[in-house]
Amino acid sequence: MAMDPESRKKIQIFLLLAIMVAGGRAAYIVYSRYQDRKEAEKPKREVPLNADNYVRPRKLRLQLHLLSLQPGAAQNRLWA
Repeated sequence: MAMDPESRKKIQIFLLLAIMVAGGRAAYIVYSRYQDRKEAEKPKREVPLNADNYVRPRKLRLQLHLLSLQPGAAQNRLWA
């Protein structure tokens, strides 16, 4: 099935324009994502901490406490 040269040229031009539009759109999307990431990486102004932020509760040593209450429990497994 042969095409005449004029319609073939029109199809080639249309495909070239479609590829250029798709490439431009892809470049715009990549650029906008890069700008968003660049803004997210900017150092943010930190809020000064007060004394309450430094308070950490002590770890609860439940297993050791229960073992010390029962002298015979040291040999057995204890699930708490």
